[in-house]
Amino acid sequence: MLSAPRLCLALATPLLLAACGGDSPSPSGPGGGGGGDGGKPVALGHQMPEYTPSGIKEDFKQWKEAKAAWSGARLEDEKTKLRQALDQLTTDLIAKWENREPPVPAPEALYLATFLKEAHKHPEAVAQYRKYLSVADPTSGNFLNSTTALIGCLAETGDFDGAMAELKKSADTTYKDKDMDRMQAETSVALCMMNTGQVERAAAVFENLMTLGVGDPESALYAVDCYQRMGRNDEALRVAQKAADFYKEGRQADRMKVLLASASMLGRPSPDFSGARGWSGVGGPVTREMMQGKVVVVYSWNMQAQWMKWFYQRIGALNEEYAPKGVLFVGISRFAHFDANKMVTKADMTEEEELTFYDAWTREYKVTWPLAIGPFGDEGAPFMDAWAGSIIPAITVVGKDGKVFYVRTGKNPEHMAALKEMIEKAVNK
Repeated sequence: MLSAPRLCLALATPLLLAACGGDSPSPSGPGGGGGGDGGKPVALGHQMPEYTPSGIKEDFKQWKEAKAAWSGARLEDEKTKLRQALDQLTTDLIAKWENREPPVPAPEALYLATFLKEAHKHPEAVAQYRKYLSVADPTSGNFLNSTTALIGCLAETGDFDGAMAELKKSADTTYKDKDMDRMQAETSVALCMMNTGQVERAAAVFENLMTLGVGDPESALYAVDCYQRMGRNDEALRVAQKAADFYKEGRQADRMKVLLASASMLGRPSPDFSGARGWSGVGGPVTREMMQGKVVVVYSWNMQAQWMKWFYQRIGALNEEYAPKGVLFVGISRFAHFDANKMVTKADMTEEEELTFYDAWTREYKVTWPLAIGPFGDEGAPFMDAWAGSIIPAITVVGKDGKVFYVRTGKNPEHMAALKEMIEKAVNK
């Protein structure tokens, strides 16, 4: 199972990353142009206690530059080397400052807390954040970010009661008129709950967040996922309906309609692939008879998404592990008149010509399972919609009894971890 910081990265927001020990400090964090509590600042109506600067702020600037270099690297080898260098620098700075005598003064404790959080030393980071917050200007950006980080670190240690208590205490002060910041902090706690087996508790938090204020559609997806993982499909469907009723228009309304359509499939006989116009990969066409008694994992995809290559690597890893256990993987898409070499559409492309790109894809990514391809355009919509596959990627797990066992969307590592968990349950059922 993935660590909570990895899960928190799924939302990819600076405050959430700060809260869960993610891979990028908040731009308004210490030394980043926020409230400016580092050094010897004086905020209107707030006076920092007198102290002698320790020098840690200068080390933090060096650390922040190293982190920015790692974050901005694009080549895998370069990124790996920079990550190793950052980890070593973090270790060295913790060794330098954690047990220093005299201790790092309270107004500078957030710098040490940041190093400790980066090293996943969350209990120690909690102590330093509390030390800093005891003297910081409560109206500053650093106070807000440090509160969020404190809440995330408490969740990392498994102190969910403490994390929720901090959220409640800060609701009318630190997070007043900052609903989005509060929701992000609470989401980070729920993600940590989910990742450490507190799925029922996480489901309740996600369900509350999904319709709080303007709403959070990602929380709706997580709530539905949590109820499925507990085997409570009726609750998953109820939450999906609640989300669809809440979001009335725009892109999010469309997403919730797909969520409801997929949740409505749970426990029902699965669709089949009779609407496919063509096949690529290995093992197709797949008939209803071929599906009998097997766990079948169906995912929607297309060649146009830039992230599809590494998604296929993850699907390939799952196939390699579970195909020997009798699990059948099937990709579904539809003809799009898409030239995968030039990354453009061609109105006059024939299906035979497009199939050559599918075949090239299967060779390049060593696809050893079937790929079903539906008709072009609107004609192919019923084929994709039967599997609630209009969102890419949508994933359906069919149980050995031929009924839909699990549905989800998502491509990130934490999504794949949840998928693997549910495939395992379906195999062992």
